[in-house]
Amino acid sequence: MKIHMLTAVLFYGLLGAFVGLQFGDTPLHIISGALLAQLSHFVVVPSGVLGSNKLKTLTEQRATKFERMEALHKLADDEKRELTEEEQTEWDTLETEMTDLDKNIKREQEFVRRQAEMAATQGTQLHADDGGQDAEKREASSFSFLKFVREASNGALTGLELEMHQEAETEARSHGVEIRNYGIPQVALTAAPKSASQKRAQTITQGTQPDDGGELVQIEYGSFMDVLRANLVLTSLGARFLTGLQGNLEFDEKVTASSFTWKGEVETLDETGITFGKKTMTPNRLGGYVDISKLAMIQTTPAIEQLVREDMAIGMSLALQLAAISGSGVGNIPEGILNATGTSAVTVGANGGGPTRALILEHFSSIDTQNALQGTLGWLFHPSLKYKLMNTKVDAGSGIFLMEEQNSLMGYNVQTTTQVPTNLTKGSGTNLTAAIFGNWSDFYIGQWGGIDLMVNPYTKAKQGMVEVIIDGFFDQLTRRPESFSVCDEYVFA
Repeated sequence: MKIHMLTAVLFYGLLGAFVGLQFGDTPLHIISGALLAQLSHFVVVPSGVLGSNKLKTLTEQRATKFERMEALHKLADDEKRELTEEEQTEWDTLETEMTDLDKNIKREQEFVRRQAEMAATQGTQLHADDGGQDAEKREASSFSFLKFVREASNGALTGLELEMHQEAETEARSHGVEIRNYGIPQVALTAAPKSASQKRAQTITQGTQPDDGGELVQIEYGSFMDVLRANLVLTSLGARFLTGLQGNLEFDEKVTASSFTWKGEVETLDETGITFGKKTMTPNRLGGYVDISKLAMIQTTPAIEQLVREDMAIGMSLALQLAAISGSGVGNIPEGILNATGTSAVTVGANGGGPTRALILEHFSSIDTQNALQGTLGWLFHPSLKYKLMNTKVDAGSGIFLMEEQNSLMGYNVQTTTQVPTNLTKGSGTNLTAAIFGNWSDFYIGQWGGIDLMVNPYTKAKQGMVEVIIDGFFDQLTRRPESFSVCDEYVFA
């Protein structure tokens, strides 16, 4: 008889969000992890069952008791006899305890299932019972990316960096993806470095004053994940991030609802039915590379470490954000909102045209008439369109402009990025731009595992550089296209 143990799976934090970039009127800046508390619309919805230490403990206790029952049964069977009175008493006690454990396990599983369900429908952030994970994160805070790259280029990881690679391989297998080279797990990416906030003595020496110096400088270093998330436009708008995904992620959707009609007492009711559909998210490889000098790799200062991490983060983040906005959906490129089928299209004219109050209201009405004007509603457009709106009057004599505030249009959140295209065409109209309005919690970004990393020390060896190739697995989905209205023919000049 074999013993089957239910294993709880703990999901780690999110990689695949984005860097803190704001283009246009606001300069590029990096914000510390304190900003995360302000991201009230940032939602993490892990797929599958969120593990807990309590569930794991209960299942282990049940397995131990079952092993003892199995031993009693085998002993009596081997000796070709019935259980003794003492063994029967122990058997009955174990059976009672297992029955109680079964109830507790079922209750805990139901609680975890409902917790995940509520998170998916209401945007509640999930928190696992992760006391063990906290200890793991404390250990991961000592992880050095530069040491990892340096040792990988020599073909031999050691110490904590080797342990993190092994953890990444285990994590990847559980998520249904493969680490082909060296891996960095999510726990290492989300843990803040030990020197996240430190003071360093900096000596200031001048030619005529060699003994001057001694200024104490406060230096702040955030974690890799804080850089990805800080001041992100999609995060601020309320897009949802799903992590710890395993295999393809399928969403059942109700295409048509049942209907009811008034009939006479003996009239036959009309036949109606509920039609269901399915949408799927699948892992797509997002890759890039960064060149790191061998001189930089031998540095151990947190500033250099953070500089390299930020460079990686910016490249991957911009690619993710661009795909979310205007991804073609062809091949392995995810489909962005501008190309999603089923969104409401707002039409300006044969050759495009400038924004008006009537067009802005059409964005609202096109969603409202589909019962979708709800949730985390907001605007996304290019900074140039923002200034066009702020400089366009409602009518010639009112003195009121379409957009009166920096980050609000008719009461709804406005975010801008230069990644919204400005080279669109319609008829004879060229250099047109787009605007997206909708419920951003209906846009999902999924991530499978951590980072797959390959170090190539040969190609640019003559330049004293090491090429680091980085792969991650992501997908994006407009869960309910009817929640968005899009116009891709606005004149902004």
